[in-house]
Amino acid sequence: MALDGDRIRKTARKLRKILKKAPKCASAEQVHKLRTNIRRLETAFDTLRPDPKRDERRLLRELGRVRKRAGKIRDMDVLTAAALSVRTARDGQKPDPEQDCAVQLLHYLGAQRYKQARRLHADLRKVGKGLGRRTESISERLVKKMVDRSDAGEKDQPEASAESMAKAIQVATELSQPPSLNHKNLHPYRIKVKELRDVLRLAKKPGNAEFVETLGEVKDAIGEWHDWEELVSIAGEVLEHGVRCALIAKLKEVSSEKYDRALAVTSKMRKHLVHARDREKSDPILMAKAAVSS
Repeated sequence: MALDGDRIRKTARKLRKILKKAPKCASAEQVHKLRTNIRRLETAFDTLRPDPKRDERRLLRELGRVRKRAGKIRDMDVLTAAALSVRTARDGQKPDPEQDCAVQLLHYLGAQRYKQARRLHADLRKVGKGLGRRTESISERLVKKMVDRSDAGEKDQPEASAESMAKAIQVATELSQPPSLNHKNLHPYRIKVKELRDVLRLAKKPGNAEFVETLGEVKDAIGEWHDWEELVSIAGEVLEHGVRCALIAKLKEVSSEKYDRALAVTSKMRKHLVHARDREKSDPILMAKAAVSS
């Protein structure tokens, strides 16, 4: 598995630039880039440095706090877009008796977004510049481990490549569990899907790009369903109509549709990995090996 050191360097540079700017009210795109780049670095460290040094552990803790803060903003952005999509579908029709509920829900989401954005700005003002410099400096250590197999020779596979392969196989094997998926375990299952995808993307040329793309489709489908579930939960707490609210009923209807699609996409992927007749192509371990070979 020939690993791409330039990808880690680029990720660290992008992250340092974002941390340095510390926007007062980060846009949805800025929040997305911040979370994505932090998660990619976390995956790289977890894969290539399973026993991190003290300063590396500190860096990962601080990046993790920033990612979680940014995640709360991202949640409000996604939920707001979802709520607006329901209202847009009603435009041009008869007056909506639930319009007040929709406005109330959007107001709540906007207020929460503003509060979390201010907190993120305050956090980045304190640690942004120094955290960015340390991120770029410490990330360079990982790059030194990522030596191409061509440089090391076929009989002397680099340690980083072996660690990445082992991590990919471990996570791929875990995708066969639990035996069945439901409302309670589908979202936790997404974490493993996302983890395997991020590990495989460390390679310069993943040998099975279709498999990596499938993992991304599964990740997105489950994530979209979970976002609607969160919106239903928030609406139930914020709005006063309760079970009589037509808006909540609509949100539940969409959430149910998203769940069915997420479960179908995920089940198809699992069936391909575990239950297909051609074991050589469907076994999760062999699939992971194929996906990281280049």
